[in-house]
Amino acid sequence: MRSYKNVLILLLSITCFQWVNAQRQELKLEFDKTLDNAFFHESDSMYNPLTMVFRDDNGKMHYDNVPDSNKYLIESNCMINKDPERTLRSTDARLKNDTLFITISEINASETNDILLTVYKEDLRVSFTCATPYTGTLDTPVSHCKLTLQNEQFRKGEWLKGMVRISGSCNNKLCREKNFTIEGYFKCTIE
Repeated sequence: MRSYKNVLILLLSITCFQWVNAQRQELKLEFDKTLDNAFFHESDSMYNPLTMVFRDDNGKMHYDNVPDSNKYLIESNCMINKDPERTLRSTDARLKNDTLFITISEINASETNDILLTVYKEDLRVSFTCATPYTGTLDTPVSHCKLTLQNEQFRKGEWLKGMVRISGSCNNKLCREKNFTIEGYFKCTIE
């Protein structure tokens, strides 16, 4: 009887180890001073997707004067599953001590998507959340992430330019798709 118990404990331990290993992320952080893309040299802006733009009787264009209804600089061209309708266009980088926090996001009426990349020396952490009015907020598991940054040294007030590619799969039935890939370039000033 005792040997069955030991075998059962051993099998459970192996199963748990395999499950934990399956949950690990493959993360790769690179620095490439020659990283370049046409996106880094463009300066484009757009209205917030929630902005109502209209033409008055004289033909002049106006927007709805809601405080968030401003043009904003497009700082990222990262797309979810190569779908231009699901482009994450906003980037924020904040330096706190030796840790750089990069957020690449898009907020519109149909969905909100956020990638959070945390860089500490050679260490990289990543998370991806998506939210819709129907599903609420879902933490979507990321299995692979490759982040390439142009500079190894981070200073407040300087430009940050990079490229990211993340992928994963979501087993939650509320996820829009089971598998996802997000890739593209981003740029912003480090705050």
